[in-house]
Amino acid sequence: FEHAQRLMPAVDLIVTSAGIAIGDVDLIVCARGPGSFTGLRIGMSTAKGLAAAVGAPLVSVPTLDALAYQFRRFPGSVAAVLDARKGRLYSALYSGGVRRTDYLDVSLTSLVSIMGSETPLLITGVSANLIQRVRDSIPGAVDDPCAVRGHGIAYIELGRAAFEAGAVDASDAGPLYVRKSDAEIVAGRSR
Repeated sequence: FEHAQRLMPAVDLIVTSAGIAIGDVDLIVCARGPGSFTGLRIGMSTAKGLAAAVGAPLVSVPTLDALAYQFRRFPGSVAAVLDARKGRLYSALYSGGVRRTDYLDVSLTSLVSIMGSETPLLITGVSANLIQRVRDSIPGAVDDPCAVRGHGIAYIELGRAAFEAGAVDASDAGPLYVRKSDAEIVAGRSR
């Protein structure tokens, strides 16, 4: 609920600070996920509403791609990491800015096993700190010292590149969920 209350005032502040009107926006870019189920739904719904209101195309960018983007020139592998809750992590491995794995929903132990053969390896993402306690078991790994910084530029650049390549979201596009929500799991059990 807090996201919904803060999102539109934040959009208004950004547009006002840029000295433009919302109608001047010609492309809407947002995070696609993985991430918080509620946060993704609120974010994408807001982005779709804004896109429809101003007549601008919408491009959604996978969250892990945005986290890894700034390290596309890193001379090794990059592991983008997000807390998926319940002892799980969302992650993907990248080299040269290209994703090499599926978007993963894995335990810390499984992720360490996947990352173990990567060298050099840079670990980034707002949840990279969750790997700290097992970090020594990953030879050649280095941590992003600024993992919790904003990634707005990555979303803008990736969104613009996708748009220029013709990859605009369809009107029925939804968030990227790597696993089922609790509600979907419960509903599946009751059938």
